[in-house]
Amino acid sequence: MADVTVAELADAVGAPVERLLKQMQDAGLSQNSANECVTDHDKQVLLAFLKESHGASSSSPEKVALKRRGVTGSGLSNAATSSKPERLSPEEEAEILAEEIPKVFISYSYDSKEHETWVEQLAKMLRSDGIEAILDKWYLHPGDPITQFMEQGIRDANFVLIICTEKYKEKSDARVGGVGYEESIISSDMLSNSNYRKYIPILKSKSYSGSVPIALHSKKYIDLTSEDTFSPSYRDLLLTLYGRRPEAPPIGKAPDYVRS
Repeated sequence: MADVTVAELADAVGAPVERLLKQMQDAGLSQNSANECVTDHDKQVLLAFLKESHGASSSSPEKVALKRRGVTGSGLSNAATSSKPERLSPEEEAEILAEEIPKVFISYSYDSKEHETWVEQLAKMLRSDGIEAILDKWYLHPGDPITQFMEQGIRDANFVLIICTEKYKEKSDARVGGVGYEESIISSDMLSNSNYRKYIPILKSKSYSGSVPIALHSKKYIDLTSEDTFSPSYRDLLLTLYGRRPEAPPIGKAPDYVRS
């Protein structure tokens, strides 16, 4: 394929531009806007990164083998590879680029056993709907460093779901305990990187002002407070996590009678 822009590649594979840019940055590529050029080499690096991150086997006879070049979390390695990756068909490129599993870190407070069960059920629903939900009770084992789990979980996630309750707000605003530590990481990231859409408040308690931390007061939230609102709000959440929210239609030409 010839060189294209990020926007053109996103349109060709049916992926949102924002998600494609995130994939490219995770692969160590330099593009950060829709109009930047994507070379054939960039595509091969990206596709190799996505195949490896999805756990695809390079020796599988059913898949086209791709040897990932030296991609690290901080960027591309200077070391060249003598093995040139085989070229994928446009259909295979689209399949790989479209199949990224969104990773979600869940930040919540230990309000009660009932609340912990509710959060776990939400995480299970997300995982059953194709989202890699990260919940501390599944990944944090005795002896593990808690702060490292929080830092890595928030850093590596595509989104962070913040389960807002009165106790969560109290701990977050006062910077107390694990909730307070996570709030400091979240606030720092939003301030330093303007990474606002990564952090989604989930309203669990009906009192917005009494349960949403001060740092999140200006953010649009997902309302999961009742059975009446749960289903449409959960659907809205899934569309957001998959980057499939409704987009504005293209702007057409002005009618002839306006231009005349």
